[in-house]
Amino acid sequence: MDSQRTIKLLSSLNRKAIELDRFVDALPVAQDLPGLKRAVYVLRTEISDNLRTPDSMAMDRVERLRIMIGEISAFSTSMALRNDVRPAEGMATPLSAAQILESRCVSLNNNTLGLEIGLNRVAPEDIAKHIPGQKIAAFQFAFGDGRLVLQPQTDATLPGDEAVAASARELLIEEGFRLLGELQTSNCGPRLISAFSLLQGKIEAGNDVVQIGMRVRTADAALRASSDEFAASQFAILAAHLLNISHYLAQFPAWQRFAENAAGVALSDEDLTSLRSTSRALASYLRERPNLADAAVPEALETVSVWAADSAELDGKVILALARTLENLWSLVVRGVVAVRDELVKEGRKRVAAGIIALVVSACATFAPSMAQIPGAEWINATFDYVQALLP
Repeated sequence: MDSQRTIKLLSSLNRKAIELDRFVDALPVAQDLPGLKRAVYVLRTEISDNLRTPDSMAMDRVERLRIMIGEISAFSTSMALRNDVRPAEGMATPLSAAQILESRCVSLNNNTLGLEIGLNRVAPEDIAKHIPGQKIAAFQFAFGDGRLVLQPQTDATLPGDEAVAASARELLIEEGFRLLGELQTSNCGPRLISAFSLLQGKIEAGNDVVQIGMRVRTADAALRASSDEFAASQFAILAAHLLNISHYLAQFPAWQRFAENAAGVALSDEDLTSLRSTSRALASYLRERPNLADAAVPEALETVSVWAADSAELDGKVILALARTLENLWSLVVRGVVAVRDELVKEGRKRVAAGIIALVVSACATFAPSMAQIPGAEWINATFDYVQALLP
């Protein structure tokens, strides 16, 4: 492997190890877990040693790094870390230190995949094993009749909460219908009416909770921007409706997991612009090629880019809605390219996949490194050069 690429990969790994070290240092229970601090120190020392001799990087060193990361991850079972919880915006259940530690270890392991690929120890079918399935996101994708289509998401409540959730949804639909009717006959702006109309449609359509959650956020922003158009009592009624929807969403584990993952997500302006541009480029590409994708696919890609562009208060949920949607699309199409020996992967799917990947490679050069800033999506940057080399 080229030494400069090795240094780049190890430097990224080192940066994350330093962040992990700071996280562990700040834990109130750190003094009760000396083994955790020592394990992080050993990992940082190993990474530093490899950075000093990048030309000597070999598979046994990669395996050693993974073992060390695994030893750190094992501490996520500690009751001290499980009991160390902190509030997280948008969640009924706080995030535990154990969950954060486990997430950081997954991110570190994703970086070691790039080292393994660089050592030419991974075949196409091996790459496929590292590609995740469709993750909880605003949109998921699938192939239908050789074209890209949206994959329906029906999210379940916790066992025993089904009747309560169904009753709450019925009341929300009824109240939303009434409020939307009042808005449509008022003097408020079209943006607010559109936001409440789209939200109402999502609640009526089913339990795609991430999309509902994002629509709540959009409606809340539009309502606050129009606050001077309403009497205080009218504003309070509309705001209470949105709050009730948020309480309804809290009954769904899928929304809880999405909120947990979003809690620690942040991007620079440059990386966010890169992902928005990629999403819009893909939307334009697929909109012009209805033989490759159903019309709902480019509409979904345009939607998440608009959420990220129009948000007055950008937060982790908006960023993750955009990034996870792109990750889901990328994981689906990459499988169509790397599974070269899989007879079940039809040529039509491979053609769709190759076209999308070629577009991203040629027009969205910063997509992969920008996605590497999203916890759990580092595999994209790690496999990007490899996938690019497989294009015809």
